[in-house]
Amino acid sequence: MRPGQSWTAALLAGLLTWPAAAAPATARSQPELFDLGPGSVIATNGRGDALIRSGDDQKYLMLNHRHHDPVEVPYQGQLSDKVDINERGDMVFGGHLWRDGRLTVLQDRAGTPMVGLALNDHGVVVGHRSIGDSQVVHPAVLRNGEIVDFPGWQGMTAGSAVDVNNRGQVLVNLHDDTDHSRRSVIWSQDRIIDLGGTDTDAVAINDRGMVIGYSDFMRPFRWQNGVLTPLTDGYEITSGLVFALSERGDIVGQANYSPVLWRDGRATFLAPGSSGRATAVNERGEIAGVLERIDGDWAITNPFRRRQGDPKIYRLTSDQITWSTTVSLDVHGCVIGTIAFTDYTSHIVLWNAPPG
Repeated sequence: MRPGQSWTAALLAGLLTWPAAAAPATARSQPELFDLGPGSVIATNGRGDALIRSGDDQKYLMLNHRHHDPVEVPYQGQLSDKVDINERGDMVFGGHLWRDGRLTVLQDRAGTPMVGLALNDHGVVVGHRSIGDSQVVHPAVLRNGEIVDFPGWQGMTAGSAVDVNNRGQVLVNLHDDTDHSRRSVIWSQDRIIDLGGTDTDAVAINDRGMVIGYSDFMRPFRWQNGVLTPLTDGYEITSGLVFALSERGDIVGQANYSPVLWRDGRATFLAPGSSGRATAVNERGEIAGVLERIDGDWAITNPFRRRQGDPKIYRLTSDQITWSTTVSLDVHGCVIGTIAFTDYTSHIVLWNAPPG
């Protein structure tokens, strides 16, 4: 597409092809890059739906993977809250819910509001709310139009529900302001399961009930079947971050400032000797992330993609890119993210998935 042309105009004019219909690339070729124009990617889901902010008019737009017509999300201001999109295309952020093309206030049938942080494919929303005049927030779930408050655990009631899987298991982070301790639990109906560990801060839960998060001041862990396992055990890993968890149990992130995959308890460094982070993994085991390097006074980051079963990683951009943020990798292996060119303009970009 022409430099500077808006991505919305390109979509509506038919100049941009969605990856499923993209022209086939030769085996082992680089993924083809589609420049969707000025703007940035805010959030995505595994199907390829994306919340995007256009660079032309700063509008929020929802791009559906099934068709090319973006739909405006009528929200004004900066999105400072966490945004989550389920596989149906429903979205929650702050005190708002996007469903069936409509933006509404997140509240129960009685009009009681709450802040949403995540939702599952059945429409169950989790987050937190204030009770009475208190400024302290408490974990809460909105299900079938009714808000259910977390009942508390060992005297701890303050915190947030940060994730929920399709089995209805809710991941809750609690904190005690008196001794500054933190604890993560799984809340499922009337049952509460303590993840154990010390000062835990959980991040995500998949449909198998596997949890990733941090303990002991940013030490990454995996929890499964009642056992909390530090991801640094057995490896010379002094620091680590976890960014994504797949349904099959793959975990990607950063260890010793390098992109890493944890699979079946084993750490694999994806780019030994290189700085960067792995930010997304799909159900086929494909991985995306960014590599980082210093060029004079510039910190250059370039996105990469790694195929399942292929030890190589493939850089997706040239040195004309000064930085990038890989946001998502969908079920087809397509990558969507935000990049900045040397003229300081940020663009929304899409890489299709070559065969092989």
